[in-house]
This record gives sequence, structure tokens and C-alpha cells, in this order.
Amino acid sequence: MYKKCVILLAIMLFFVPSVSALETWTEDDFTAHTGDKWGVVLTFEVVGTDAVWTVTMDEGDISGHWHTGVQLVICGEFLLGWSSEDTTQPIYKEVTGGSWGAPQPLPPEMSVSGNYNEVHYVIKVPLSKLPRHPCPWAFNVEASWPGHSSAEQMHTPTGWIRWSTDRCDTYRQTELPDPPPPLPVGGTIHNVNIFALLLPYIMGIAILVIIAIIKKIGL
Repeated sequence: MYKKCVILLAIMLFFVPSVSALETWTEDDFTAHTGDKWGVVLTFEVVGTDAVWTVTMDEGDISGHWHTGVQLVICGEFLLGWSSEDTTQPIYKEVTGGSWGAPQPLPPEMSVSGNYNEVHYVIKVPLSKLPRHPCPWAFNVEASWPGHSSAEQMHTPTGWIRWSTDRCDTYRQTELPDPPPPLPVGGTIHNVNIFALLLPYIMGIAILVIIAIIKKIGL
């Protein structure tokens, strides 16, 4: 029975999606742009083919808040998140002609969970949409709560030149894995590794065979 569990566990681990080590930052890693700091936990990881940023603000520190927002900024590329600039939908802007362009609809392959004035947000961006060697990114958080006449803001990394489109050296630098090549669309499969396309089916059959052998020999 012990051998059976070990074998099955090995099979399960083999098929676990690729997940990078979780990186975490707190308010100590942020610079307050306008005034007070408040509790924030920011995490980053690669899950499968997506880069994922998760931020949670301390509800107690900003009790009674009427505004919160988060913005992920990719140097020279785009920014996305929630902002007081538009409280009805996530904000998305691209760099155009060396400056930030007008807001656009969020691309369907990207996602920003949460709503305006919440304390927990998750931003997902496909690896294929990011520079990877390295990826220069920064994160801004904002909130308004009683006792503060205007929105407070904090950002990381601490030396970031805010909203710059070309000073990528001031952004956090993260090496990202290359995304897997896209599967062919349509009828052509020229220059495609057929084995790679059939691999999921081969593995599925292999698992069934292994389970049958385990049952037969009574492990």
C-alpha cells in the first residue's frame, strides 16, 4: 500500500502546473508618496502561463475607506488596475509615443479581480505579453479614509521614478520564464512537434496502464 501511494503521488506531482516560488513584499518595501503608510501585502508568482500579482490591504488601517486602487506598471509597455480615474471598470493604458495613452478596454487575455474600493486585488497577465529578461515592473497602491483629505499613495520599489515610461532601471527587475509556444490554429501543423501535441494523450494512457499494473501485482 505504501508503494502504491508513493507511485501515485509521483504521478500527480508530474502533472502539477508550473508554479514559481512566491515572492512577498509588505508596506516596509513601499515608499509613501503623499503621507501615511498603511498595511499592505503584495505577492508575485508565475502560475502556468500567467504572471500573477496579488495585493491585500489591511482593512483595519484604512477603516471607513471610500476609495482604494492598485496599478501594476510595466515599463515602456502598459499599466492596468483600478483607479479613481474610472470607478466602473479596470483601467488600462499603453505607452504611445513615449507617453501614457488614453484609457482603453482591458485586453481579454488579462484580468483584474476585485472592484473599486475593495482591499483585495489579483492581476493576471500572460507571460507572452511581458518582457521577460528581465521584466521591469512597479506597483502603486492608493486609499482614502477618514482623517485624510486626499488619497494616500505608496509604491514599490522604493526608488521607482513614478509613471516613467523609459527609466526602466528604476523598476523592479524580475526574470520570467519564456511562455510555451502556441498551439496551431486551423488545419496546418507544419513545423509543429507532433509528439508535443500527442503528449497529454500519451501520458493519460500511461497513467491508466500504471494503475492497471499496480492493481494486478497488488502493490
